[in-house]
Amino acid sequence: SCLTPIRVIPLMRMIHIELQHQSSTVTKTTAKQLAENLSKRLTECNMESLSVMSLATLLDPRFKTAGFFSPLKATEAVKRLKSECAAEMRSHEPDPAAEEPSTLIWRLRRA
Repeated sequence: SCLTPIRVIPLMRMIHIELQHQSSTVTKTTAKQLAENLSKRLTECNMESLSVMSLATLLDPRFKTAGFFSPLKATEAVKRLKSECAAEMRSHEPDPAAEEPSTLIWRLRRA
């Protein structure tokens, strides 16, 4: 199956956690190096800051903010989503000048 943007950040986080919990002395050194390299690569490519990746992770009910490595990046994604929603809502607000006279009279009555 195809790896979708929704799963990229959470999968990398799960792999990182699993690598950190290796207890065998044989695999511990290798797992530690892999975990460090994974963190380094994730930071270098700034994946958690990519709008598509972070919003896809945030909007998936399976992951939400728990899918992020960084709590700061999760907070930034929430702020970005709120900002985009507010902008979308503002773009669809009715124009008061275009209101029909029949609805305008009710507004005058409340004043």
